[in-house]
Amino acid sequence: WKLHPDLSSKITKSAACCVMTWSLLNKGFSVLSNSMQTNVQQISDLSQIFKQGRGQTIEIYRAALDTVCQVVLTFQKSNCWQVGSCTIDFLFTQPLASEVLAIIPSLFTVLQFQCIHAPRVTWRQCTAKWLSQVISTIAVDSDVPTDPISEIFKILLEHKEPEQRMAALQQLDRLAKLDDPLRGSIYSGRENIANKEFICAIVTSTWDTVSSMAAWDLCASIRRQAVEVLIDFVPLAQSEYMQRLLSSADAFLPGLAKVSYTMSDTAVIRMSLALLSRVCLYSTMEDINMIPSRVWSSLEALSKQKPGDFLSLSLSINFEE
Repeated sequence: WKLHPDLSSKITKSAACCVMTWSLLNKGFSVLSNSMQTNVQQISDLSQIFKQGRGQTIEIYRAALDTVCQVVLTFQKSNCWQVGSCTIDFLFTQPLASEVLAIIPSLFTVLQFQCIHAPRVTWRQCTAKWLSQVISTIAVDSDVPTDPISEIFKILLEHKEPEQRMAALQQLDRLAKLDDPLRGSIYSGRENIANKEFICAIVTSTWDTVSSMAAWDLCASIRRQAVEVLIDFVPLAQSEYMQRLLSSADAFLPGLAKVSYTMSDTAVIRMSLALLSRVCLYSTMEDINMIPSRVWSSLEALSKQKPGDFLSLSLSINFEE
């Protein structure tokens, strides 16, 4: 592969095509054999015959996609990571790649194995790329299984490498934006409105992890990205999550628990204010009263900033934007 990467890639894709063709033919002949043994005279409606034929075709195609996934897993366990990655790329270029929904358990087993066991960072980062393609395909479907997707997000968010955690946060932010018809069409390139129940389920399963990252992750850029994700999560989150955030705002949002500020605090304060105001917008008055007194004192101190102060100027510029 190192000597002839282009040739190796072409051979791998050709081999994947052969595997898929073999699976299609094998499954097709099996279905045909079973059909010949049924009593065709019992089916008098031509439209019913057509529907059954189309349904069998989709089933055969899904079986072929699943076979390719199983082959990729074999490559991974044999440490043929480049061959496996190239095969997955081939899978997503198929004309009916939207049928990937039917093979999510097998596909996400491959993604998890790649993320955890691949020996190189670049190979492990392929998981986020494939996850992005999957989200674009399945977010508008009404029958999406959330458990495998929640599991892969959990693995990425808790990964020891900051690149993996950042990639997962970016995909969550993108997924949350799909709930907006305008932004969703921009991010997914499709006119369909995303499945809100699916997105809410992902928000529920990842809220605690993202909240922890926003408060305590060692990487400042990841903390900022996590807060941005939470801002987009708020309209989709359950009230109990926002109540917990409001009641612990002084610990969770350290930028709003100070008496005095410096220029370096500007970005933290800006993000904290944006998140707090968004949560208050979607909360009841009783929930807002749960905000600790330290935060109210901090907000009062911010309101007393003089118009010429650098912190006041920076915050006002951001709010005008």
